[in-house]
Amino acid sequence: MKRVAVVTKKKNDILTILERTSGIQVEQLAPEGLGSCALADFDAFVLLGGTEEAPCCLNGVDRFAMEKEIAKGKRVFAEFYESIGPDQYFLEKQSTRYSRMVYIAENGMIEGLSFGDILEEQCNVYTPKHMKSPLGKPLLITQEHICAHDHVTPEAGFLDDEKNKTLWFETESLLICNFRLCNFIRATFAPKKSWRRLLNFILSWVTETEVQTEVLPDHYTQGHYKAELSFEMQANAAVKRAMGWFDDAEILLSEGRRGMREGFGTEIYPDGTRRRTMPIRDDCMGEVGMMYAMDYVVNGTARSLQIADNLFSYCFDYMQRKNAGIFEGMIGWTDSAWGVCYTHDTGRLLVGELLKNMYLGTNSHMKEIQAGLDYLIRTSGSDGLRARRLDNANLSEKRIREIQSKPCDDPEPGDPYFFTALLMFYKLTGKAQYKEAGIRGFEAFLKIYPSCRGSIYTTSRLTGTILGLSWLYYTTREERHKKVLYDTVAQLQTVRHPNGGYLEWVFNGEVPKPNIGDEGSMLVENGNPIVDNLYVVNWLPLGFIQAYFCTGDVYFYELWKDITEYFIHMQIHSRDPLINGTWPRSSDMEKLEVYAIPNDIGWGPWSIESGWTMGPVCAGILIGLHADKLKRFYTC
Repeated sequence: MKRVAVVTKKKNDILTILERTSGIQVEQLAPEGLGSCALADFDAFVLLGGTEEAPCCLNGVDRFAMEKEIAKGKRVFAEFYESIGPDQYFLEKQSTRYSRMVYIAENGMIEGLSFGDILEEQCNVYTPKHMKSPLGKPLLITQEHICAHDHVTPEAGFLDDEKNKTLWFETESLLICNFRLCNFIRATFAPKKSWRRLLNFILSWVTETEVQTEVLPDHYTQGHYKAELSFEMQANAAVKRAMGWFDDAEILLSEGRRGMREGFGTEIYPDGTRRRTMPIRDDCMGEVGMMYAMDYVVNGTARSLQIADNLFSYCFDYMQRKNAGIFEGMIGWTDSAWGVCYTHDTGRLLVGELLKNMYLGTNSHMKEIQAGLDYLIRTSGSDGLRARRLDNANLSEKRIREIQSKPCDDPEPGDPYFFTALLMFYKLTGKAQYKEAGIRGFEAFLKIYPSCRGSIYTTSRLTGTILGLSWLYYTTREERHKKVLYDTVAQLQTVRHPNGGYLEWVFNGEVPKPNIGDEGSMLVENGNPIVDNLYVVNWLPLGFIQAYFCTGDVYFYELWKDITEYFIHMQIHSRDPLINGTWPRSSDMEKLEVYAIPNDIGWGPWSIESGWTMGPVCAGILIGLHADKLKRFYTC
């Protein structure tokens, strides 16, 4: 039986895998005491520095003892060391936030991996190598801003540059990794199968024993919908799991009385920790308030109604301007961007409270809602369209008159939520001026829809309008409005993926190159099997079920059921309470895991939004599960 020394300061995934592997005897050693250990008794060494923020640097006493064993030709795998082997040492660590690993070993070396496969190690760090290796047999390189989904042909310069190499054979018996790899499972490296194949190779090589990393389960799973089980049971369980995340991840602040947090950013660090996104946002609170309100409407959960009331009250009591002159009714975007108003975000907040009032027969915050709508109307162009964003610092009475005097030259593609709120407010109050404003805005919007004055239009332009188009037809009963709704949904069906969901797609031009340091799509080229849960399909559970209510056409109910099956299927199941029950931004529908380009500055593949995704998805599913109870509020 092989004796393997695992040199590490803390428990980690690789150590656990080796401890669970039969045929080897594993002993954990501290790097600070190697000089006093009987290293000659071990057959192989696994040196793991990646549990720490800084690479491991052995004291001379310990280094001398380790180098004696390396010189004997014993197999050694060294991860995240400051220096190892006779001559190799490394430069200061660098972030891999916008970089990805590329497999460059010859085809056939590791079964299931091909030259050019892209492996995502999340928000990691690596230490560029300083010296050329005697053997120089690389397996991985790192490359920044790869414009490809899961496979790329690296340029010759990248292959030859020593500083890009991240996993290589220094000698025939020394394999070096200069990034933090040891917790690859809890840090959700992707694709999962690719990393497991690589680690199976590494650990089998160093121990000269067959090692299967599958002895340690994945940190999360997706792909859970079972056609043979009750749809209603699975949908209710998915909502329960998702709503439980708000408590488990501590998203709410004092049950919503002090607002709530946005969620989690895309950054997953090498130890598996995640970056929280801390802003308190009006749109997130509106959509999460809607979720809790719908839970009360259909299930009678008293706590949910209280949380919903708390969240909406926070927005209207603390984020809305009152007695504020030209800013009267304006609702601030976040607790820091206090003087910023986004049209789309404000509209989604208002829609949430209006639906709550509609189903409960209440008049909660109707005065404040009216003031918010009046402000949006007052700062719209002569065509009824409004800019995506207006900052109070740039507004004056003169500037507002200028805005009102001409058509909007930079309209918000998400305007339908503003117009939908206008039409909902009209339905609840009978105040005709809001109906007129909503229809006028919609008519102007439809003249530029879906290309929005020459810009590219993607699947998100279609999905984001279904709710609004449904309410437009419900209000006007005009066949031309009905046709736009049905045409939109028909085009959407052309990009439905066989495994569920709708692919992000550019319909009128080339896919723009995703830039680093900016907001952007997860799409690299049409056909990538990417479903976006943040900007695309997140609107559909609510949109489809409202289309069913507004038209009476069971076709939309079936679409609601289909998209709900997708969300059941792709919901995260995990022992980690920070992600269990969630829908991160991007799923690869062929790999059935979270995987896409990491270029977006704040909302990459692993971004989890309390609003935008979690709130509206759950609200839409809850409403649809009780459609028979709620359709009485609509007269079709």
